[in-house]
Parts: sequence; C-alpha cells; structure tokens
Amino acid sequence: MHVRARRVARALEEAKKSERRFRDLTELSADWFWETDADSRITWISGGAPVATFFGGTPTYGMRFWEIPGVQVESRVLDALLERTGEHLPFFDLEITRADERGARQVHIISGQCRKDRQGRFLGYRGVGRDVTEQRRAEGALAEAKERLELAVGGANLAEWDYDLESNAIYLGSEWAGLLGRRPVAGIMSGVDVNDLVHPDDRPAVRNELVAGLKGRKTMCEVECRVRTADGAWRWVHAKG
Repeated sequence: MHVRARRVARALEEAKKSERRFRDLTELSADWFWETDADSRITWISGGAPVATFFGGTPTYGMRFWEIPGVQVESRVLDALLERTGEHLPFFDLEITRADERGARQVHIISGQCRKDRQGRFLGYRGVGRDVTEQRRAEGALAEAKERLELAVGGANLAEWDYDLESNAIYLGSEWAGLLGRRPVAGIMSGVDVNDLVHPDDRPAVRNELVAGLKGRKTMCEVECRVRTADGAWRWVHAKG
C-alpha cells in the first residue's frame, strides 16, 4: 500500500506539473479564456484587464458572442463560424470588434475547441481570446502611410522599385504603369534579366553603379538610363537606390 501511495503521489505531482506547463504556455498566447454551452451561449469568461476593457459592464453570460450588445462580427465570417461549430470543428482567430466607453474601436480574436463528456456528447466550446487592437491600429496606420506615399510618389512622377540579386527578381510599384505603360498593378517580375529592361548603350553605367554599391564604395547609387516601355520604345529615367 505504501508503494502504491507513492506512485499515486508521483502521478498527481506530474499531473500538476503538466497543468502548470499548459497554463504557462497558453497564457503566452492568450489574454483571456471562455467557455460556452452546447447552444453556443457563454457560461464562463475569465477576468482581467483585457476582458474589462473589451466588454466593460455589458452582460455576457447566457449570450452568444455575436449577440452581445456592441460586439460586431462580419456576416461572412459569422456564417463560416456557424458552419464549423455546427459540425463541432475547432475555429481559430475569429475577429470580434467593439467600441469601448470612450468610443475607441477595440479588436479581439477568439479561438475555440469543442468539449465533450466521457460518453462523447457535445458540451460546447472552450477557448481563448487575445487583444489585437494595437496590432490592427498599426496595420491600419501602415496602410494609410503606404497610400499617402503612393499618392505623393505618383504626383511627383516617381516610381518605386526593388531588385533582389539572389533571385534576380525585380519588384515594380504600380507607378511604373505611367512610366513604362505596363499594367497598373504592383508585383514581382521574376526571371527577368535587368539588362533586358535597360538600353544596351546604358548598361555599362548601370552595372558600374550596381557594382559600386555591392562593394561598399557607395551607399547611394544613382544613374540615368533608358528603359524599355511596353510598346518597345525607350524612355529616359533617373534611377536612384
């Protein structure tokens, strides 16, 4: 009996260690936790600042996430969610939004896994939530900055480019449409030799600037050259990078 008691004690200790590991790892990627019943109604939400900031004093228990006053979920996303939960499948990174008490838009994402009893009967979902408000704001600010830059570049008759030596791929911004008559869609022209775009008489100058930059003799390379347009004509450009 004494040996058996020690084995039970060791098993319990290992179980506690496993639980602590699970909680530690989960908390690294989650700000809050939740559970629902078989009808998708919330039965438990953990506390903490993220929950208080997002939901405030709004009642949540007994409600579905998308039924909570002020919470918004895109209709197409909600349709996909209902399809997955209807089949008791896990779902990931469902984005829900809500304005806080000051009117600022808060964005959280939730992921869930179905839970069942020992007989395999569906009990509902259990999952995690994470505050991605700052991330979405940063993404929005970056998109706005990019749009402003593109407008400024377009108004100044400038065009963005990027050349990857290793893959020999050229990235052309959408502004190149006006310069070269190409499609007004930014993208990578892979497998295209840079020399094919430059007039043969101007290739030595372009090559010299490129070599000077690669060898560290210049931090800014600059050259004027003719580049081929979509209709086969040549157009002078001032390239700097």
